[in-house]
Amino acid sequence: MISVMLIEDDKESRESIHSLLKYEGHFVHLAGNAEQATFLLKHFLPDIVICDIHMPGMNGIEFCKYLRESEGLQHVYVMLITGYDTPETKTEGLVAGADDYLTKPIRSSELQARVRMALRITGLQKELRNLQSGRSQKEVRLEEIQSERNFMHEAIETIAVRMGQVQDKIRKVARALKNDEEHMETVITLRQAHEELEELKRGAKAED
Repeated sequence: MISVMLIEDDKESRESIHSLLKYEGHFVHLAGNAEQATFLLKHFLPDIVICDIHMPGMNGIEFCKYLRESEGLQHVYVMLITGYDTPETKTEGLVAGADDYLTKPIRSSELQARVRMALRITGLQKELRNLQSGRSQKEVRLEEIQSERNFMHEAIETIAVRMGQVQDKIRKVARALKNDEEHMETVITLRQAHEELEELKRGAKAED
């Protein structure tokens, strides 16, 4: 089942198209003009919009432009209905962003065929968007991984620098300790020499 928004100001035509769509098992939202349709779009997003061109207020061409310029609605499949099968009318609608046309009086077989074609096209478009979305997610993940790798490399380099600094400090402390040991040995040697000298002096006095 697909959801269809049918916008038609003519009651008889609206009911006729509605019956054909319901017979095919589609879920249909009805609007008598573009303003009503704009309100309905705030509450649900249809798969297909079927809209009459000639309506009071905002006409079908203007409504099609509105869809193509509205965030989140650009991908909606738009089928315009016209009672004037002229190249100028079709060109104007296609320029506005319409995907297909229906010409009054609408035949059941043609409506069914065009709706099925719309389903195939929208299905392919959804698959393409999903693929693009999946690709975008993979690209984001790759960027995250690369960012993590860069952070790890920077962290390792920082740690290496810090370790080098610590090793330098350790070597300096070791040299200082060694110097202190040599100084202590010198002091001890001098003290021993002084004590020996004092003993020799005391011995010499004792002999006198």
